[in-house]
Amino acid sequence: MQLKRPIMVIISSRVDETQALSGLKELASVVGVKDDSLSVSDSLFLKRTDLPLGDWSAEVEEVAKFLNSKLGKEEVHLALNVPAAFALALGIKISSSQVPPMCIYHFQTGTYHKVIDLTDDSRKLKNIKSDIHRIEAKFHKTGAEELAIILQFASHSSEGSVKKFLETMNLVADLLEIRHTSSGNVPLGDWSVEVSEIYSVIQKLRQDNYYRRFHLFLAVPVSIAFALGLALGTYVPLTIYQYNASAGDSKELYCPVFML
Repeated sequence: MQLKRPIMVIISSRVDETQALSGLKELASVVGVKDDSLSVSDSLFLKRTDLPLGDWSAEVEEVAKFLNSKLGKEEVHLALNVPAAFALALGIKISSSQVPPMCIYHFQTGTYHKVIDLTDDSRKLKNIKSDIHRIEAKFHKTGAEELAIILQFASHSSEGSVKKFLETMNLVADLLEIRHTSSGNVPLGDWSVEVSEIYSVIQKLRQDNYYRRFHLFLAVPVSIAFALGLALGTYVPLTIYQYNASAGDSKELYCPVFML
């Protein structure tokens, strides 16, 4: 039986070391690991800074190296405090032909909730589903050779801003908008279902159409973004974008932060 290893990855200027340690202990308590057996150096990756807009490849590589030293050797129980775009890139980076078994947590109402358990079946994220129940997909086909994907689980839609950005950048692309059937917060539960449904929709489009590149825009829980990265792997040419809240014009609305 593998040792359970709670791991927190935090990249934020708004979290100090005391808060990070408190969060790690809360996660360990949920996982069932006692404080006296908790190795902070092995369980906490903390950078007290905000990621600047630009290429995040080096930062993704650094966190992936930290996680890969634990995956496969211990049963990892992971909580992430990073942008969703970073989480997606991180999942892609540590993915392999076989998704590593682990548990992924979501922070809500003061504690951590296990929302994805891959210890029983690490392939469940890649299960292709013919019936989709938890998400809604809207596809706009124009015959383009590139595809823009909007993962939008928040109550407001990003479709307008993404379309404006694509038009300003002269980027001609088909458009796939994926929303959750429950507006607002995603109900707590087994989120591997949401991830496999998203993956199924994307894979179906890949089978039916040829696309040179995918462009991904996200407004989803970080744990879902990370798990989707695990499912997608490194086989899809893609660009991941981060929303720029301080954009001065349409060209700066989204910034590419990771590319395959």
